[in-house]
Amino acid sequence: MNTFLLAAVLTLPAAAAEHPLEPLDAAEMQTAVDILRAAGKLAEGVKFPSLALNEPPKAEVLAWKPGAPFRREALAVLYDRGTSKTYEAVVDLKAGKVASFKGLSGVQPGVLLSEFEELPKVVAADPRWVKALGRRDLKDMSQIAVDIWAYGTPPKDGPAKRLLRAVAYYKGSGKNFYARPIEGLSAILDADARKVLEVLDTEVYPLPPTVSELSAAALGPQRPALKPLVISQPEGASFTVQGNEVRWDRWRFRYSMHPREGLVIHQVSYEDAGGPRSVLYRGSLSEMMVPYGHPDGQWTWRAAFDEGEYGIGRYSAGLKVGADVPDNAALYDAVFADDFGTPTAAKGVVAVYERDGGMLWKHYDMYHGGQYVRRGRELVIGFITTISNYDYGMKWVFRQDGVLALEADLTGIMLAKGVHEAKESQHGSHSDEAGHAHLVAPYVAAPHHQHFFSFRLDLDVDGADANRVWQLDADRIPAGPKNPSFNAFTMSESLIASEKGAARDLSFANQRKWKVTGPRVNSLGGQSGYILIPGENAPTYLQEGSPLLTRGGFVKHPVWFTRYAEGEMFAAGPYPNQRATPDGLPVWQKADRSLDGTDVVLWHNVCVTHAPRPEEWPVMPAHRTGFSLIPAGFFDRNPALDLPGGE
Repeated sequence: MNTFLLAAVLTLPAAAAEHPLEPLDAAEMQTAVDILRAAGKLAEGVKFPSLALNEPPKAEVLAWKPGAPFRREALAVLYDRGTSKTYEAVVDLKAGKVASFKGLSGVQPGVLLSEFEELPKVVAADPRWVKALGRRDLKDMSQIAVDIWAYGTPPKDGPAKRLLRAVAYYKGSGKNFYARPIEGLSAILDADARKVLEVLDTEVYPLPPTVSELSAAALGPQRPALKPLVISQPEGASFTVQGNEVRWDRWRFRYSMHPREGLVIHQVSYEDAGGPRSVLYRGSLSEMMVPYGHPDGQWTWRAAFDEGEYGIGRYSAGLKVGADVPDNAALYDAVFADDFGTPTAAKGVVAVYERDGGMLWKHYDMYHGGQYVRRGRELVIGFITTISNYDYGMKWVFRQDGVLALEADLTGIMLAKGVHEAKESQHGSHSDEAGHAHLVAPYVAAPHHQHFFSFRLDLDVDGADANRVWQLDADRIPAGPKNPSFNAFTMSESLIASEKGAARDLSFANQRKWKVTGPRVNSLGGQSGYILIPGENAPTYLQEGSPLLTRGGFVKHPVWFTRYAEGEMFAAGPYPNQRATPDGLPVWQKADRSLDGTDVVLWHNVCVTHAPRPEEWPVMPAHRTGFSLIPAGFFDRNPALDLPGGE
């Protein structure tokens, strides 16, 4: 997957962190690298797949008081190309020493920035590759784009050798080479040895003739512009950002940008009459998986774990006010480390803004003529990441009625496959490949695929120690004495007491939801809680026996619950790249830990099943999806009753 490399190297002075969850700044990153080098841990060729804050244990963060000291550590994932070994190092920044250093067996970290840059040259120089392109009458190597991918389907020898794949596109004179795949050609590389192991040259397909550029000049005449829509806040924004803490209306939370997870929100609380009440300790995207449904051998391995294999934070894009985000958005920078541990600036990658929330509540008194209404406002914090052809936007939305929502936007360029057809051969716009793809342009089809977004939601409803999990099901009451008019139904709540059986499925028939409750009792005698309103979903179409399902087992169910445990952060485990055995949620749940009156974590998959359309080519209109967390008994009554105005 081609991408850009971060380039703005930072040499900033250190600013002492004021909170345990503030992300590392540039000086702290450089200090961590210097400590590792002084300790002899950075041999020639060692790279940094990841360098970020080693978040303190949750108990320490919850017990910490402003002004008190706290630990400050960096967590570095290191890869030694010379020995093909992976290491995890914890660096104590205050003590100036390496606190721990351990080698990891049987794992491969995600694809490195330098591999994206260097390996296409290795592929282009291989005689077998050149010969395969010659079969297609392609002689000029400068016109060929080589796209690097993680290996995908686990190799027979597992992660012992660092393997990557390469596919080809025709650049021609344009920039959007994703519209012109060179089908039937790929390569397997030994990334450490910098050599091509195998060139897979199968069927020759026509080269798509259409150049699908996305610039305004290339797209042709533009429609007349609409009249200006102005967002005005003459008194400024209603939110404040201090360090990494955001305060708005009755909400307060912290945020960070992680090189793997992207935008993370921390310690979300709602200011009630008695003070702030905790809702969510940490909310993050724990993994993405995009399996493709085409049986062609050039496609069966394609199932990008965009987070675990690439990292969605380090590929976050600078945002454009008035385009990516509204005119009233405030932009904030992040700092990531490159492959060498050098701090690099990611400018304007986080946006915070207010937006109109529509009608929040209303009643018109038809008998007396009174009208009572309040218009809502919402706070949004979000970012956009680009993983090769696809672009993903993620936004956390805070509402004045206590609702916390996640919105995801899917856009960019669909992954294209070269085909023999220039036009549809049958109704339904399927190509002639047994319905595994849709024709989107002459000789270009987009294979069916699914996007799984696995969100890790560490809900701390009124505290972390006494949460319980409930499944809510609506059911008809059988006709009879208790339902003589055939209309009665119930909403039952069943306790999920332990991890065994805590992987759950949706039910349209039962309008199924899940609730996490805390120890607090409201004025009506009910427990405070938050309900998950699930997002767009579908079952996985991977079948048992698929190696992709083995390492991506979290997609088997849309909802999982686990007991909180340090280190359990990623739904597919910490190192899914080339993994041949299960890890993550299916493995952790086997412990069957109690979920009754303890600290619980909710994991929710949002799944978009994508059957491509011509209207999504050459660039896809943003497809919006997401989920909501809504208060249920958390408040005594509608918390938005105190909004001013509207009568």
